[in-house]
Amino acid sequence: MFSNVASTLAFSLGLASMASAAAVAAPQSDSGDNLWHISGFDARCANARCQYSFQITSYGDDDIPGFSASCQTTGISRNDQTWRPCTVTYGSSDGVQSVKVYLPLTPLRPNSPTQFRIRAAFSDSDRVTYYTASLNGSYNGWRDTSRRGSDAGKFDMYPAASAAVA
Repeated sequence: MFSNVASTLAFSLGLASMASAAAVAAPQSDSGDNLWHISGFDARCANARCQYSFQITSYGDDDIPGFSASCQTTGISRNDQTWRPCTVTYGSSDGVQSVKVYLPLTPLRPNSPTQFRIRAAFSDSDRVTYYTASLNGSYNGWRDTSRRGSDAGKFDMYPAASAAVA
């Protein structure tokens, strides 16, 4: 009986040390647990002119400071492929240099795939680091008018480091 208890204990300790080793070796994303929360997303086109508006909120992590930004534009041409600046409403004193959005809208095909990108530049005393989050889909889907109230136009994007300049 004692040998069964000892065997069970040794086996359990072996599993515990394997589990802790696995936890240490687990892969980490470039941005840790940081998410960029998008809210109030709306995008529309009429007469070949388009507009969008939304808010970005990030609570930050060890690598990226928290920030909030408001992104909106009106009167852009369809399928415009310009990186456009957002207004940083919180975080500029914490090293947030800029937040920009790339969102080509296709008014004749609002359910067609497009690529939505957000790029933020963060500076510390040594360098500027750029993080980019990308999402593929349709702007009608991101707008999600089927949800009402505070749930409409909400989703998350996951940033990854895209460049660092010393």
